[in-house]
Amino acid sequence: MEAWLASLGPWTVAVLSVVCAAEYLFPVIPGRVVLIAACMSVGRGDCGAVTAFAALTGASMLSAFVQYQVGRRLHAHVHAVPEGRTLGLRHAHLLEAGERLRLRGRRWLVLGEFIPFVRSVRFGAAALAGMGRGESLALGMSPVVLRNAGFLYLAASAVGDSARAEQLTGYAQGFIVVLTVLALGTLLWPWLSAWGRSLARSASAG
Repeated sequence: MEAWLASLGPWTVAVLSVVCAAEYLFPVIPGRVVLIAACMSVGRGDCGAVTAFAALTGASMLSAFVQYQVGRRLHAHVHAVPEGRTLGLRHAHLLEAGERLRLRGRRWLVLGEFIPFVRSVRFGAAALAGMGRGESLALGMSPVVLRNAGFLYLAASAVGDSARAEQLTGYAQGFIVVLTVLALGTLLWPWLSAWGRSLARSASAG
């Protein structure tokens, strides 16, 4: 990645911003790679932490807005034709999933940022569930803002110190993995708990 960043030259921030914006539109793009690349770029002195923060956060917000608007169109279409299908999915199932998300959507919007794939569809799903645009973007972007600010601040503290920059990069990658596990566990806990109680009842009944 070092060689790739060096080859970008003055276009580093622009390229990373485009890739960052694409992550909410194309779920296959791993968002954490973009953030780590931005931290490495700041640590190398290629760009300032404030510039990188503004570019990456702004790009994420723009793509989240676009995804939400697509979700709103889908929301209108699904409600207009409740018996139809979209991309092979029955509208009745989408309406049912949307209602469940509406009841638990705030938790998914915040913690879903740290779960692959979920982070790339949560804004559209919030729109499909009928959640407000302002609330969805505010909740969904809050972990993005805090994460970007924290990581880039640490990267800025390592400018000119390659050993410290490499060490912080390793810490950042590990921390992202920990956040992913914690977020996934928190979101799945209600289902796991219910499943455990069901097994316990079945065992006692048997």
